[in-house]
Order: sequence, then structure tokens, then C-alpha cells
Amino acid sequence: MQNARRVLLAAILLGWAKAPAQTPDTLRVAPRLSTTPVTIDADDPALWLHPSLPESSLVIATDKGGMQQSGGLFVWNMDGSLRQQILLSRPNNVDVRSGFVLGSTTIDIAAVSIRDQDQIRIFKIDPATRLLSDVTTAQGISVLDAPYGLTLYRRSSDGAIFALVSSKSSKFLTEIWQLRLSADDAGKVKGVKVRVFGQHEGIVEGMVADDELGYVYCAEGEKGIHKYYADPRLGIRRLAFFATDTASRWDRKGLALYKCSDSTGYLLAANPDDRSIKVYPREGESGNKHRHPLLAIIENTLRNQGVGIEVTRFATSKKFPRGVLLWHDEKFRKFRFYAWEEVAQNLLTVCPGVITGVASGPAWQTAALPSLTLFPNSPNPFNPQTAIRYVLTRDGFVQLRIHDILGRTIRTLRQEMTAAGEHVVFWDGAGEQQQPAPSGIYFCRAEVGNFVQIRKLTLLR
Repeated sequence: MQNARRVLLAAILLGWAKAPAQTPDTLRVAPRLSTTPVTIDADDPALWLHPSLPESSLVIATDKGGMQQSGGLFVWNMDGSLRQQILLSRPNNVDVRSGFVLGSTTIDIAAVSIRDQDQIRIFKIDPATRLLSDVTTAQGISVLDAPYGLTLYRRSSDGAIFALVSSKSSKFLTEIWQLRLSADDAGKVKGVKVRVFGQHEGIVEGMVADDELGYVYCAEGEKGIHKYYADPRLGIRRLAFFATDTASRWDRKGLALYKCSDSTGYLLAANPDDRSIKVYPREGESGNKHRHPLLAIIENTLRNQGVGIEVTRFATSKKFPRGVLLWHDEKFRKFRFYAWEEVAQNLLTVCPGVITGVASGPAWQTAALPSLTLFPNSPNPFNPQTAIRYVLTRDGFVQLRIHDILGRTIRTLRQEMTAAGEHVVFWDGAGEQQQPAPSGIYFCRAEVGNFVQIRKLTLLR
């Protein structure tokens, strides 16, 4: 017996046998507040961050009931009070993105999958009124039967925005469609299918895209999480398949990304079966960026299950200065707000930096306003494209635009909440509608809060 023990110990030390895996730590957290309830069946939440006033941000989520049952989009203020309700018949998942080019302007949008109509619909988010309005093309945006999961992806190289949609129909169960969203001739939003992919066998509902790292994650119910490139130009190959543990019964549902400015953070997966959220490293393991081991488990003190989740590192109010986790409470048909620093405790990272407001805002917003250094573009003069590099001292809402010598906006390169650090954006010498700009002098204007910096660019055809 002693010899057998010595052999086993030697095997473990030499890597011939694996030691038992450690049980991940469980973090228990209580909510600070909640939204008002929906009527029938709450599902998927999304966060829209106001460009300058954190407390004016919004929670946008769905009630999966039919239109006669008051199903549709619900919009809440950051104190949980209801701000707007838009009647829709059996919507499912929702997501938001900033910087969508619509004609000569850029807007923030919310997209939602509509199961009864086999469509997705696009809504403009007005930062002044904080109300949503439908800007879907008159012909609608048709997708696969019974659309279910949905996420948006903003490609960092050119700002193009895509919708990725899964299905609950047996006819399309193993497919995920990717559509490029763009403006139609009437100033509305249309969608054109650019890719069909998927290596799953069952229902995929939870999906989330990592715009900065360029990946999309798709949660297949009782199987695992699939990882693909989000850019349709990079093919349909699956990069990883993880969260496949079968030792405990759990159903993988909503996905969300907690993203730090250094490309680290966490992928969160809602597990309604055991009333928890599983936590995986966003950046993967050292030496293997496509391996995502289980790091921790989050439980709420209410012990209520929930399908949909959303999270941000940015401040959304004085009550949540270090970020907030939204977690669906299925029993009470509402969404609970959890302070991220209370979720993280001493185990998970709390990203540095907060959203900062304008100079007239509350003291907690204005304590450290962001500033930006815009460097000369390279090459300059240029043809066909040039790199524009800037460094942001703190997280902030960055607007980066190209103007001609008359001051007219030629192209909006960036208009979104941006993490502190160094960033590079490319301009290909084209306007908003991809029409080539003529040779001449142009100006790049970078703006964050009350800070503005301008650089001159020369385009030679």
C-alpha cells in the first residue's frame, strides 16, 4: 500500500496524473435596488450608457409576452423607475451599440429579436429625451424562423455594426445568422445577411460579442459555450468550446462581458438551474487565449433564478460608481442591480476608472475628468489609409470625426464610451457612405467631455 501511495505521489509531481480540481470560490451578493416588474415574462437586459451623465443611463429589456399581454421593450431609469414601454409581440433578446452611421449623423441603437414576426427591429436611442423610436427599414429585417438569441458586434477596424441571431426553430436550430446593419435610402436601418455559421446541436440563446478582442460567444443550453471570430471575414471556424462540465446540472443562458481597458476581465454565464452565474477569464489563459477555465461562481442572497444578465465596469450612478451587474429575477419578473465591487469582493478584479461627467455635473462625476492626447496621423500625406493614434487618460465618451476645410463632417470614426489607454483608428479616405473623398486638406477632431484637440491630415489621390 505504501509503495502504491509513493507511485501515485510521484506521478502527480511529475505530471503523470492530475490532482483533483479545486472547487471555485462562491461569491454571495445582495442587490441594491431593482426595476419595476414587467407584465408577463422578463428576459434579457441591456445597458445604454449616457455619453456624459452617468445617472441618465438606461436599462433596456424585454417582456416576452404577446402584444395583447403588454409584451415588448421596457426602458428603466437607473433608479429602477419605468421610463418607456414599447408594445411588441413576443420579443426575446436585446442589445445596444453606439456610433451607428445613419445618413450624415451617428446614433445609438437598440436591436431586439421578434419571434412572432421572424424579424429583428432597430430602435434609435435619443440621448436628449432618453426615449426609443423605431428606425427599422419599411420592409423589415427578416431573419431565420423563431429568432431567439441576439447580440450586436461593432468591428473596431471600420466601425461596421452587425447583428448575430440564433433560432429556436428546428428548421434553423443549428444556424447562427450574421447581418450587417446599414442605412437605407429612406434614412432607416436595413440588414443584409453576410454569414451563416454554427457548430452547435441544441438551442443557443445567450450570445455576446467582444468588440475589442473580436470574438463572439454563443451559449448552447445544456452543452457548453462556443467561441468564434466575430468578424465575418475571418470564416466560420470554431475557436473554442468550453464550460462543458457535466458534473452538475446546469443550463447555460445569458452571457455578459466585464471588460477592463487592458483587454482583461470576465465572461459571465447565467445558470438559472442552480441560481448562479459562472465566471470565466475574458482573455483566456496565459499561453492559450482560447482556453477559459471556471474561475468563480456568483450567487445572490435572494436565491432567485434568472436567465438574463448584463454588466459594465463604468459608473452608472452615484449608487454604482464602480460598475453594476444586472441580473434577471424570474420569480418577480424584474431586474436586480448589484454593485460590481460587492460582487468582486476580494477575488475578482474591479477595473480602475469611472465614467466622468461634464463640468456642471455632481462632484462624484467631475472629480477626475478625462483628457486626450491626439498624435499626428501616420503616414501623412497618405493614400489609401492612415492611422490615427490617441491616448485617453481616463474612461470617457470619445468622438473622433474627420472634417473638410469648410468644417463639414466627412466621417465619424468613433463615437462611443472608450476605456482609458492607447487606441488606434484607421481612416481609409472615404466618407460616411464609403464614397472616396477627394485629394485635399482634412482635419481630425477628437473630443472627450469639454476637451478638444485637432490635427491636420493631407489626402493625396
